[in-house]
Amino acid sequence: RLQAYSEAREGMSLLVLLDGEVVCEAYAQGTSATTPLPLYSGTKSLVALMAAAAAEDGLLALDELASESLPEWRDDPVKSQVTLRQLLAMSAGLPSRIGDVPTYAAAIEAAFNAMPGERFQYGPAPYQAFGEIMRRKLSAKGADADPLAYLERRVLQPAGAVAAAWRRGADGQA
Repeated sequence: RLQAYSEAREGMSLLVLLDGEVVCEAYAQGTSATTPLPLYSGTKSLVALMAAAAAEDGLLALDELASESLPEWRDDPVKSQVTLRQLLAMSAGLPSRIGDVPTYAAAIEAAFNAMPGERFQYGPAPYQAFGEIMRRKLSAKGADADPLAYLERRVLQPAGAVAAAWRRGADGQA
């Protein structure tokens, strides 16, 4: 019944464990457990893990102001109030459109449409702004400035996770 339910909803994969034992495992036609599939917004969870690792490493504090890393936000009465936590919670006031992933620079330059903490606005722009903050923080520490390299080294490799491929934007950033 689980497999039929998944197939009826165009599920790609299904794995059910009971007391650590596989009781149901099914994949869409032509795929397997090792078939790479795009995560799209699933990468937001990976960014959250990267932020937690960066906090643990002392690179950042979730409640610090984004303007500490983004001097271009310091004189803006709205942007200067944004915390990293608000960016990650998509409540910074930075509008976004699903499927329209801005470059890091475009996310930083975008006009806000709400006060920080005022409302939730789902989409990629806050995560791109956070990517630029991570890039700057890593660079300031003399580390590889690519947030993806940090994510892979600090989070994915220790977990034994390997991505088949990563997409990069027009600016070359992940």
